[in-house]
Order: sequence, then structure tokens, then C-alpha cells
Amino acid sequence: MPNVQSGRDRAYEYLRAELLSDPELPGTFINEQDVAEAVGVSRTPVREALLMLSAQHLVQLVPHRGAFVPTLTGAQASQVFAVREMIEHWCAREAIASGRAPVAQMRAALDVQRRRSGDAKAFIEADRDFHALLISSAGNTVLEDMYEGLRVRHVLIGVTAVRRPGARIEDVLDEHQAIVDALAAADPGRAEAVITAHLDATRRRLVGS
Repeated sequence: MPNVQSGRDRAYEYLRAELLSDPELPGTFINEQDVAEAVGVSRTPVREALLMLSAQHLVQLVPHRGAFVPTLTGAQASQVFAVREMIEHWCAREAIASGRAPVAQMRAALDVQRRRSGDAKAFIEADRDFHALLISSAGNTVLEDMYEGLRVRHVLIGVTAVRRPGARIEDVLDEHQAIVDALAAADPGRAEAVITAHLDATRRRLVGS
């Protein structure tokens, strides 16, 4: 039988993909009725989805007011970067050592990202897909799940960073090209260095310095 998604799961995916990746949403409350109408469900599945998001610390449930989307703090962003750096370094070394570095796939993903350079959200979704190829190539499903858990914050941070005054899309693309080149050269030390440089540059774009 086909796998039919529950209303809760549909609402959950909608909130993650459409609302929580919107950089203008932090600092506001989610309108349950609007979500219910968009997804085509009652408000009960929406509330269940919000409970799931609350458990992931992506929303805060405020009595008598609803679900509040908190602003991502500088400390939280730094923690995301630190976790990403550890995971991506390990995956790059594993992928190179095992001969599974997805060079062709990442080149294709980078081409997709170039074509999406006019839309910040689509560009960062492509950014996330580019990095996810490296993570999956290492063959560690536990790390894949951990990395997937960062997806919403990854997108929010990325969209905010590329929308900062002076941020250059071309710089992100060049940094990604350097990662692909290091993997193609099967040089783990170089791969770690360019991954760190890319994450550091994204952090600087985010804080504006």
C-alpha cells in the first residue's frame, strides 16, 4: 500500500520547508490557521507539528499566544558552525580515504547553485544540498541524521549571510569550487583547510565583519 503522510507530518514538513527557512519569520508568531489552510488540514495536526518543532528548539510555545519563532543568536550560530566543521572534516577524510568522494555529483550541484544565484533561499537550499552530498558519501548514517537536524538552521544562517550588505554570491561559489577541487585532488589536508575557510567566511558574512 502507498505510504500516506499524516496531516501532522505534512504540516511539519511545510513548516520546516516553507516557514522556518524564511529569514523574516524569526521574532514573529506562527499563524496556525494560515498553516492549516495552506496544508489542507485542521489546526490539530498543525499544533502537533508545532510540538515536534518545539522539541527541536525551533519554536517556543507561549501560553495563550501560540508558537513563537526565536531569533537565532550569535552563540547558536557559532555552535552550528562548530558542529558542521567537525562533521564535514571527518566526512571529507573518510570519502577521500575510501575513494567515494562525490566529485562529479558535487560539481553538478555547484552548477545548480550557480543557476539559482538570483534567489537567496533557493541558492542556500542548493548550498545545503551541495554539502549534504559530502556527508552522505562517508557512509555514516548517524552523522547524516545529525547533519539533517541542522538543515533549518543551515538555511536560515545561509540566507541571512548572503543577504548582508556587501555579501558576494561569487565568493560562496568560489569557496565551493575550492572544496570540489580539493576532493578531486584526494588531498584531505587541503579539503579540511578549504572547508574551514568556507565556514569562517560564512560566519564573517553573517556577522558583517
